[in-house]
Amino acid sequence: MQAIGLPDDAVGIDFLIVMGGPQDPDTTLEACPHFNAKAEQALIAFAVKTGKAVIGICLGSQLIGEALGAAVLS
Repeated sequence: MQAIGLPDDAVGIDFLIVMGGPQDPDTTLEACPHFNAKAEQALIAFAVKTGKAVIGICLGSQLIGEALGAAVLS
């Protein structure tokens, strides 16, 4: 199975659903090579800035919060 990366931007996206997972927003690439929280947050921020609907579930909600400047407490 080949991994599919994140798109470079949200231009071709109508809405974004950010799913949950066992990670947290502070998980590093070294700890989890297939999860790039900073890249996901950048995509989320771009989607919000360009008026896309963004929905987050569990970790997805935390990533949306951090992308918009909120602090996530554990």
